[in-house]
Amino acid sequence: MTTGHEGHGRVQDRLPGEPARVWEVLIESNVGEHWLLEVSYPPLKFATLAQARAVAEAQTRTFRPADPFKQVRRTVYRTGEDRYLVAVEGLMSTFQFTVQVGEQVAVVEY
Repeated sequence: MTTGHEGHGRVQDRLPGEPARVWEVLIESNVGEHWLLEVSYPPLKFATLAQARAVAEAQTRTFRPADPFKQVRRTVYRTGEDRYLVAVEGLMSTFQFTVQVGEQVAVVEY
């Protein structure tokens, strides 16, 4: 059995009783001294790790952070198998964000 998932592919059911795996592209931006998780819409969720990895790499080049206003240069570093650090230089400052792939392992609602 398959189910659609946010329009980004199809999630395959696993063994009976096991939930389907969901891979997400997570983007964290630095704001002052803090790192904040960016919320994308639609969420960047995928049925396979390969799909998520491809989109994560693309996001290093296309994600538009709030700062700097006028981008001059973007440098991308691979810091792990599924993790990137991106430095975006503006006219007066440099802004960093990370892009990584994570497997959603739980959603707890209260």
